[in-house]
Amino acid sequence: MARGVRMTFEEKIHELDAKIRVSEDKLEALKSEREELAAKRREEELGQLYNLMQEKSVSVSELKAILEK
Repeated sequence: MARGVRMTFEEKIHELDAKIRVSEDKLEALKSEREELAAKRREEELGQLYNLMQEKSVSVSELKAILEK
């Protein structure tokens, strides 16, 4: 049976470093996507709150006073 070419320690380290870089890039992309989704969720929730305030004729200062009680 033929055996594969044996890698040196340096080659193995280099290969692992490359895999780490790819994983770090993927992690950064996932974190960025998560931040975008959180911002969109916040924007949507603020919009819902604003609409409710308008519907109930409550100003920001009035809502603030209610919440600080």
